Amino acid sequence: MTSTDPNVLGWTGYTGSQANLWTSITFGNGYFVAVANNGTNRVMRSTNGEIWESFNASVILPWSSVAYGNGLFVAVPISGNVVMTSPNGADWTTSAPLPVTGSYRAITYGNGLFVAVMTSDQVITSPDGLNWTSLPATENTGWRSVAYGAGRFVAVANSGINRVMTATCP
Repeated sequence: MTSTDPNVLGWTGYTGSQANLWTSITFGNGYFVAVANNGTNRVMRSTNGEIWESFNASVILPWSSVAYGNGLFVAVPISGNVVMTSPNGADWTTSAPLPVTGSYRAITYGNGLFVAVMTSDQVITSPDGLNWTSLPATENTGWRSVAYGAGRFVAVANSGINRVMTATCP
């Protein structure tokens, strides 16, 4: 589909539950769930994307990204060493300390694995969102986002020589 009309999809605006700086959104278990890096209630969820309700994060951190997989929502912080998890997007708990403290930018889920990228030379992975392993990235290059598809994880960066890295799942 090509068009110069910015409204080709028919976007409609709705008020979120809080006037926060929302950083990420995902869908799972019948809910859209968004996380924010500021505000009192740093989580909101909706069944339809139009009507939102607010929830407290399990710990007040600036949240960077949220993903859904294996029956669990998992959020990573912009800065810190814990993740928060929820089965329903409303009731959140904080994990044990992560193997690396730093600036997390994105998380995704695929092939039975959560993968989060950092702005450093590290990537963390978890099969369950609770127990994490740190792995080296290809370089320290400001990793910003990660996705899963076609049997592989692909991450992109905003600096460095190699601004794309991939990992093929066994």
